[in-house]
Amino acid sequence: MRWLRLLWIVDLHQVVEIAKSCDVLFNAIDLGPMWDFCVSSLCKQLRVPYIAGQSYDWMFNVEYYAGDPSKLCAWCAEADTGEQWIRRQFGTHFGLAGDLKYIKQRLGSFMTKFEINKIDQKCIVKFLEYDKRKFRMYGPSVPILVTNAFKKIQKDEIKLNELETFLEALMFGTVKRLLPGTITQLKEVQFIPHPKHVATRFVGSWVCPCLAAGVVMVSQFANALTGRAGQAKDPPCNITFNLGWGQTVEEKGHEQTARLVEQGVFPVGHTRYPNPNPNPNPNP
Repeated sequence: MRWLRLLWIVDLHQVVEIAKSCDVLFNAIDLGPMWDFCVSSLCKQLRVPYIAGQSYDWMFNVEYYAGDPSKLCAWCAEADTGEQWIRRQFGTHFGLAGDLKYIKQRLGSFMTKFEINKIDQKCIVKFLEYDKRKFRMYGPSVPILVTNAFKKIQKDEIKLNELETFLEALMFGTVKRLLPGTITQLKEVQFIPHPKHVATRFVGSWVCPCLAAGVVMVSQFANALTGRAGQAKDPPCNITFNLGWGQTVEEKGHEQTARLVEQGVFPVGHTRYPNPNPNPNPNP
């Protein structure tokens, strides 16, 4: 077994070569769900077990995938068609959910700022790199993906209310590049959406759930190795622990979070972040 700190998304070829010699890949790099999918797809093609771990607040989650092309996770198995599977898995990462209206607002502001008067290929390529809230997509593959998406919807430019149709075409073109069988042919994956991280110094994870996630990641691999002779076990695909369920922010020790609740940054009265100073009288 070789422990890897996977190289970043600019040199996928080197990652592929290292992965070929591995018995298992552990992924704890926080580059977003699309990066996780890239690693999972690579492992499925190489038939290498893949274990991902993440933590936030008092919660951690560990995922195990056997690297067997014949097996599907529960989410994938529920889809009736390949297109339905892609939309279910990746729609939100391409703005095809509730945040579409905010993407339209940011695109409008972007066009005003740079004095752009039409949404064509040049505009979209620049916006996908500029928008750090959802996309931050760049590199030599982006213009190709954008051109192909415009061809798919048979347009040279679009109106703002046609943005969803374009983003859906962009999603399908992007994801199909990342599937097993094609993922190893790529030189880089800078073109995947990987939004900028929100600052979580005081409201993010801490050492206990981080360490717990690491221990469970390794135990999942050990579990897979302890089957009968010549027969590997199939550990649970997803393990989630929420160690702080029901605790207030004060009980969790997040003083900074408590101040954010008081300032109204987090919803007052939310089960996870209850109001530290409840006042039944709206006009004291």
